[in-house]
Amino acid sequence: MVKDFIMKVSVFLIVLFSITTIFAQRLQVGMKVGAGLSFFHKGESTYENKLYGTTPQFGETLSLPVLLRFNKLWSLRTGIGYQRKVYKFKLNNFDFPNLKSSGGFYMGSDIIAWQIPIIGRLEIPTNKKFKWSYEVGVILTKGLPTSLSSGSDWEPRYSGEDVLYYKFSRNSNNFDPYNTFELMLGINYTIYKDKIRRHEFSASFEYGLNAIPSQSFKGYLANNDEIKYYEADIQPELSTLKITYTFYPTWWSFWKK
Repeated sequence: MVKDFIMKVSVFLIVLFSITTIFAQRLQVGMKVGAGLSFFHKGESTYENKLYGTTPQFGETLSLPVLLRFNKLWSLRTGIGYQRKVYKFKLNNFDFPNLKSSGGFYMGSDIIAWQIPIIGRLEIPTNKKFKWSYEVGVILTKGLPTSLSSGSDWEPRYSGEDVLYYKFSRNSNNFDPYNTFELMLGINYTIYKDKIRRHEFSASFEYGLNAIPSQSFKGYLANNDEIKYYEADIQPELSTLKITYTFYPTWWSFWKK
């Protein structure tokens, strides 16, 4: 599957190179860096909602954006990018007699996402030195889970007269690559010099439309009188809030003034 993705990227770059010959003097390539905050959405997961919780996780992003201008208002942004997506899923509520606790048992995944955006941009003229622009479109994403995590910071306080027994563990390890489309909305503040963009500060929100590969989690709590089982199949959709900075070097600019 990785070879198929490399082939698709190669075809994309060939097509992009062909397009640039048509849009001579209307092309800019930049270098973008930033950070993204990934959010967990239930997606195709199955678990009892009241028992579990999630926390947003940070990851870095790097990309080479390519801007093709159609006119003074409309542009197309594409290119290729890398983003690290992280999620953490936690069992932190226990419905069990005579038990109070803090912390919980968690599992998560670290994902490398290769992305090709197809984004329409509307630029609002303000003055010659800076402009605001708005973006909407889709992102083609190839996700590669690179590491899985699980652990515990659970501190039980059991007040029963007998003994509390428990065991929790990850039940599967899934490193399958996956493909998804992500919807994207964004806003940019661009600084110009000599009528050509040079610096850009952006905020965007991306929402994955397909669930990522599943992970499973199971365990139990027991005393001398009863046993309670906990199971979760985790197959979430991920969204990302990103803050980025883009620098447009002069030697990668073919922008007609």
